[in-house]
Amino acid sequence: GGTAQKLKLFPPTETLACPVAAARGTVLESDGTLVIACGDGAIRVGGMVQLEGRKKMAVADLLRGIDLPSGTLLG
Repeated sequence: GGTAQKLKLFPPTETLACPVAAARGTVLESDGTLVIACGDGAIRVGGMVQLEGRKKMAVADLLRGIDLPSGTLLG
């Protein structure tokens, strides 16, 4: 693996009130959209994101540039 980097999430995000068996921070979906497990369900990131040291970009652009398969644990 690589070096850990912070990923900032910007609105809009959507809270999904669904039972999730995965640990907090686990990528549940990363096919054009990003869904991450959280405390009481999951969030769908629909806006912009910013990887540490990089410019703000659309989620789809981030997912085209880096590999974040389902099951990846974000810290």
